[in-house]
Amino acid sequence: DDLALGVDDLPRATADAVVFTAWLAQDPDGDTDVYVYDVGTGSAELVGGGPKQQRFADVSSTHIAYSDFAEDPNGFYDGDGVSLADVVLVDRTLGTSTPIANIGKQAFPMLGGGGVLGFLEWVMVHPIPKLQAFAIKSVPLSDPLATPTKIADVESDARVRPVASGGLF
Repeated sequence: DDLALGVDDLPRATADAVVFTAWLAQDPDGDTDVYVYDVGTGSAELVGGGPKQQRFADVSSTHIAYSDFAEDPNGFYDGDGVSLADVVLVDRTLGTSTPIANIGKQAFPMLGGGGVLGFLEWVMVHPIPKLQAFAIKSVPLSDPLATPTKIADVESDARVRPVASGGLF
């Protein structure tokens, strides 16, 4: 395969489902969509589609969240610190999607329990690459349009994608 997938593109799993990014072309900058594979039924379903890239999904027993690069002029994630994205939260029971559009750039959602959605945010971080300088923010799953709470500011020489587990980031 000509596509070199990084750690950021790996599928995420919970006890009953796996979310993953599907490339619709053989171009790493091409259109991508997010699917969920249901372990019980053995089938995959589109949960995040449309023009440009939808990537970096996470899943819990109740929700799916992914990054939507539709607002980016290029429409794709290139890791240079200027790609624009919003996080979209999907309720797995109802099938409803809630875009979480805040000032700045949001991506790399984290669903790790505790009833919150975590994500990374960049506001005026140029040209530092993403995953080296960002804020970790969160919103309650019960009110995803609430004003996000800042958990921490992170600066690192290494590229680090935080994860959530057991209610911790």
